[in-house]
Amino acid sequence: MRTSYILVRSPNVPAATNYSEYEPLLRSDFFYSCGYCSTAESEAVALGFETEHYVPIAADPSLEHVYDNLIWACQHCNDKKGAWHPPPEAAAAGHLFFRPDRHDPTEHFKIKGVLVEGLTPMPKILL
Repeated sequence: MRTSYILVRSPNVPAATNYSEYEPLLRSDFFYSCGYCSTAESEAVALGFETEHYVPIAADPSLEHVYDNLIWACQHCNDKKGAWHPPPEAAAAGHLFFRPDRHDPTEHFKIKGVLVEGLTPMPKILL
């Protein structure tokens, strides 16, 4: 079920020859905030922001310039995620990494005091 947590992304984005061309639209779609930690650009004085590939280029080069594969992210979050991606066996079984612009966080996480607890079972392949 889609909720207000799901971002509204610009429809009918024209194809670009370089993913950097999407930056103005991507920033707007993510409300000028990191898609992972939600830190706003205005809050992060010394922290840069960049285009992040949800499915890393190394895992699928054909998605390098595909708008729906991009997330606006702070450098810290982009560096932490890096080229992580589920192994092919896990992806084939439907196990994906949480995607902040598409998945409802209440279906995957629960707040317990100051801690965040995962609700989605992790496949043994990723542990």
